[in-house]
Amino acid sequence: GIDGNISTIKHKLSKRSRARQAEGSYLPTRKDEPQWGFELCLWLLHPGVVIDDIASRVRTLILASGTLSPVLQTERELGIKFSQRMRRKALEACHVCSTTHQLAVRAVTTASVLPGKPPVLLECKANSFSDFTSEGRMRVQALGETIARLASSAPGGILVFLPSNKLLKQLVNAWKSNSRVVNSSASSSKNIWQRLVRYKRTVLCENSDSASNDEIIECYRKAIDRDKSALLFAVYRGKCSEGISYNDDACRLVIAVGIPFPPAF
Repeated sequence: GIDGNISTIKHKLSKRSRARQAEGSYLPTRKDEPQWGFELCLWLLHPGVVIDDIASRVRTLILASGTLSPVLQTERELGIKFSQRMRRKALEACHVCSTTHQLAVRAVTTASVLPGKPPVLLECKANSFSDFTSEGRMRVQALGETIARLASSAPGGILVFLPSNKLLKQLVNAWKSNSRVVNSSASSSKNIWQRLVRYKRTVLCENSDSASNDEIIECYRKAIDRDKSALLFAVYRGKCSEGISYNDDACRLVIAVGIPFPPAF
C-alpha cells in the first residue's frame, strides 16, 4: 500500500568491484565476465509515510518552510492523517515582493533564430536538445539566443536553472563552439558564450563536484559586488540552487528551463 517507484539502474561493475575490493570482500572477475550490471531499486515517493512515523512520537509537530505553498496540496501529499490532525488553518505569510509591481513572470515558448524562418518551439523534453537531430541542434541555438537576448538587457545578476548537469555541459559546449547563427545583428560575429560574457562579464557554471561549488557561489557574489552584473548556470536541486539566498542585485532575473522533476533513473 506504499506509493513508490521501481527503477532499474545500470552501472559499471568495475566501480562496485573497487568498493568491494577495498572492503576485502571482493575476488577479481575474469576478463570474459560482463562489465555492466543491473540493480532493481524501490524509491519511496509518498512523504506521508515518514510524517506519520514522526507524528506518532511527538505531541506537536511544526512545519516551517518557504516551499509549503499551496498548503492544501502539501496536506494532500502528507496524507489523510496529517490533514485530520491540523488544528487550525496554516499560518501563511505574504511574499516579500509585490507580484503586481515588483515581480513579472513570463513563459517564453518560442524563439527566432534565423531571419525569414519560423520560430523554434522551446520545449524541454527528454530528447529536446539531442545532438543527433537538426531540430535538437536548432533548439540548443534557440535557447542560447533567448538567454543572450535577455542577458543583453537585464540588469544585475541572472540565474539560469537547468534540469541536469549533463544538459548543462551539453549546452555550454555547443554555445562555446565556433558555430554561429547568421542574423542581421552586429553581435552575430561572436558565438553565444562570447556574447554572454560580453553582456554580463562574469559567467559561471555549477560543477558536478559539490566541493568546488562553494567557490563558484563566492565568485558569483564577488562579481555582483564588484560589477553589479554576473550570470550563473545552476541545476535544479543542486548545490547552487538549494538553500542559497540570492538577494537584491544577485537575482534580478531567473530563467527556468523545463520543470524540476526528479531525473529519470
